[in-house]
Amino acid sequence: NEAELREILRWILFDNHKFTSYLATYRFMHAFAKNGDTAVMDFFRARIKTSLGIVEKHLERQPFVVGDAPTIADISMCGYLYYPAEEFGFDIAAAHPAIAAWLGRIKALPGWKHPYKLMPGHPLPT
Repeated sequence: NEAELREILRWILFDNHKFTSYLATYRFMHAFAKNGDTAVMDFFRARIKTSLGIVEKHLERQPFVVGDAPTIADISMCGYLYYPAEEFGFDIAAAHPAIAAWLGRIKALPGWKHPYKLMPGHPLPT
């Protein structure tokens, strides 16, 4: 319905501006560039901690981002969360049980594949 569509779009925008954008940049700088400025890395870690807290609290109340069934918002938000802890320098699932449970539900969906299985030649050696 219209309310659910607006909620899906709201979470996709949250993902784009507050979630994956920080996770992806931090992961790249930590795992691959390996020369990130300490102040910049601290900034990204703080933003990641805040956004993970928002998602954790939200998923404590429901199984998927927008209700009882997966939507494109779940797919948009989950991809970077499956990468190994060593690529981030912290273990997202261990620190956020509701996010870990949500990732398990997504992983159980028919046709799910790990992000590295979707990108031939990965993971890259670090």
